[in-house]
Amino acid sequence: MKITNRYSGKVFWRLFNSTDSVYITGLKEGKLNKNASTSFHLPEHVQIEFKHKWLWGGFIKKANRKNLYHPEDEITLTDKGSISVHRPYESRVMSEEFVTADYGTSIHIVDLREVSGEETTLKRTITWEVSNAVTSAEQTTQTQSSTHSFGIGINVKKKGKSGGVGYSAEIKDELVKTESKTVTEASKKTHSEEYTFTNGLVTVVKGVWAGQYKTGVIRKYNADYDYVIPVGYTLGTIEMYDDGSMSIDELNEILEKAGSDKRITAETETVMLM
Repeated sequence: MKITNRYSGKVFWRLFNSTDSVYITGLKEGKLNKNASTSFHLPEHVQIEFKHKWLWGGFIKKANRKNLYHPEDEITLTDKGSISVHRPYESRVMSEEFVTADYGTSIHIVDLREVSGEETTLKRTITWEVSNAVTSAEQTTQTQSSTHSFGIGINVKKKGKSGGVGYSAEIKDELVKTESKTVTEASKKTHSEEYTFTNGLVTVVKGVWAGQYKTGVIRKYNADYDYVIPVGYTLGTIEMYDDGSMSIDELNEILEKAGSDKRITAETETVMLM
């Protein structure tokens, strides 16, 4: 920490623990003439007070638990008696990698039991976007469309113990500035694919969707922060089950295990999207 005095005359300064509410015994103290500075090492966040000339002088600035200062802050008492803080952004990436992680399951029922001919080709369009919502678009016999959530943007979380003042929000703001193009490009994409189904059968289509992320650790001051940035999407696994090889009860069991409240019945529903 560095403390500089730009006030009109000599000042007395004193530091307290971040949790102190009674200001009698300080962690460290000293005096500074006008335009003088002092520097030293601290292991934790602190409160600070300034007084005129010495310990029993009148207050210029009182200590306050709402105003905590980092061990590497550069603090200046201005000529007007206010506190100015310079906090150099000394964060650096310690590690970084790209990962693909499953984040959701999609279940489709394609019922062609009363459709004549050999086969039917259905085209499905998937829109992926950074959103907290999952919605479904209007369905037709030949086209299925849906919107799948893809994370919630950039996430930053302090590692280890949560005590002390964290800089998650500040680091996130910096990442938003440097990664905004990446996140924007990843935030909404459209993927279309065609599948051929045998007419006369009902088929359950199970898809597991995955997102591509950039993850890593940023160190700011003496604390580490995990970050996750969505950078793209990928089509996960597709599994198909039909009543040509399984019973209706077995197909409904697949739906139940996937968390769907839909069931296949004797009634024909040409194409149903869930």
